[in-house]
Amino acid sequence: MANEIHLAQKWIYDKLAAASDVTAAVSTRIYRNQAPEGAALPYVLFNFQAGSDVRGNCTRRLMTLPLFQIKVICKGAPTSAINTAVNKIDSLFQEAVTETSESYVFSSRREFPIEYIEPWRDSGGFFTHYGGAYRLVIYPQ
Repeated sequence: MANEIHLAQKWIYDKLAAASDVTAAVSTRIYRNQAPEGAALPYVLFNFQAGSDVRGNCTRRLMTLPLFQIKVICKGAPTSAINTAVNKIDSLFQEAVTETSESYVFSSRREFPIEYIEPWRDSGGFFTHYGGAYRLVIYPQ
C-alpha cells in the first residue's frame, strides 16, 4: 500500500482548489501544514492531526482513518465570502462518500467544528480560524 496521508493531502488540495466558493475567497492561497511566511490573508490551511489503521488478518492494513484539520484563516471577523468558503469546505468534506483517486477510495465526515481567534502580535487586531476537523476513510480500490 502507498502512504495514504500523502494521497489524502492531494485529494484534499484538489477538492479545495476546484471549489469556486473557496477560491473566490482565498484565490490560490491553499496551504498544507503551514502557510509561507508573509502569506496574504485570507488563506486555507489544512494539516494532518492524527490517525489509525484498521488491520485484517495478521499485519495486512485494510484501511487508514486519518483526521485532518481544514480551516480558513482571516484577519478580523469572517466576511460573507469567508463564511461562504467555510460552508463550502464543510459541504465538500462533511459527507464525501466513496470518491476514487489514484486507485484508492476516499470518504470523509466532520468530527467537530473549529472556530477560535488568535491575537495579532503587532497590533490590537486578531485572526479568526474557522473550519472543522474531518475524519477520512481511505482504502485501496
